[in-house]
Amino acid sequence: MDIDLPGLDGYATTRLIHEWQTARAVAPTPIVALSAHAMREAVSASLDAGCVAHIAKPIDRAALLKTIRHYLLPRSVPASTPLEAAPLTAGVAALVPKFLASKPQQIEQARLCLAAKDFEPIRRFGHNLRGTGPGYGFPRIEQLGRDLEKAAVEGDEGRIAQQLEALHRFIMSLSPTMTGPALTSGPADVPKITSLTVAGSVTL
Repeated sequence: MDIDLPGLDGYATTRLIHEWQTARAVAPTPIVALSAHAMREAVSASLDAGCVAHIAKPIDRAALLKTIRHYLLPRSVPASTPLEAAPLTAGVAALVPKFLASKPQQIEQARLCLAAKDFEPIRRFGHNLRGTGPGYGFPRIEQLGRDLEKAAVEGDEGRIAQQLEALHRFIMSLSPTMTGPALTSGPADVPKITSLTVAGSVTL
């Protein structure tokens, strides 16, 4: 996805694609962001929009093809199957602590919405988790977001509360392993940085 599309940019286009697929229970298409910008803010914006990776221009053909091969899904994969997390680059790994740190407050906001029986903000929160989890290397967060979104659509208060509690426990389980930009230990779902590259490119 070219981020600098005229009119509707790549961020908005990516969100619309995922919303369309969610509404029709279609397996999410892994979208790779292509951008002239390799700064941390640009990488974060791509991941927050739901892209699974961010590659900076000029594009390295070998890196692009490896990324596509990694995220290419067979037609038989059901919509409920989470994507396998790819190794993170140094640029993306540096964003992980901020991503995780924002979650406790967002969970509390979702709980307040639940108490008020306001399900739409909860649905959007789940949808955002579903889209951003893979890009930050957390397929567990993607799955929790998927389940939370479905529960909110159905107005199932019990399941919403369960998913929010599961998300809270998962986020808290990661905090002892946070030692800076790189996550080097912890649960199997925690990204492990095994190689470093220039921010904005992908190493597989």
